[in-house]
Amino acid sequence: MTSHHMKGLFVLKIFACIVGAMGAGLLLVSCGGDGSGTSVKVGEAEWKITPEVSQVKQGKITFNVTNSGTEPHEFLVIKTDLAPSALPVEDNEVNEDKVEVAANVEPFPVGQTAKVTAKLSPGTYVLICNVKEGGVGSVPFVSHYQKGMWTAFTVTQ
Repeated sequence: MTSHHMKGLFVLKIFACIVGAMGAGLLLVSCGGDGSGTSVKVGEAEWKITPEVSQVKQGKITFNVTNSGTEPHEFLVIKTDLAPSALPVEDNEVNEDKVEVAANVEPFPVGQTAKVTAKLSPGTYVLICNVKEGGVGSVPFVSHYQKGMWTAFTVTQ
């Protein structure tokens, strides 16, 4: 081999090592890397919940939920076979006694980030905000869930 070819192979090996290291770093970030489980960033704002991923592997999952809206929000992880929009609503909010709540963050202020960790088994989940508001004057009570503040989430094996 000529020195030109050897130099080219050396550059390719370095490139492969860099790409491999970057891939391993991304894997460590997205999977927790230190054996602590998976971390998922979630955004909440009027009237949406936006996790950075919609599917994770079973195990210890930490949700880091940021309220970037204009009012307080809460965060619930509900395991269910129901459609996300079909959770049991009573008195204008999801009846939390009639669903399997796997994790819950009570209402927290605008601009804050809340953290909750749960051990999740394979299945379908719904991430919701169930804050209820209204009831003043002629304004009826309504929950953020009823305004569409929910999203599907899947846990695989």
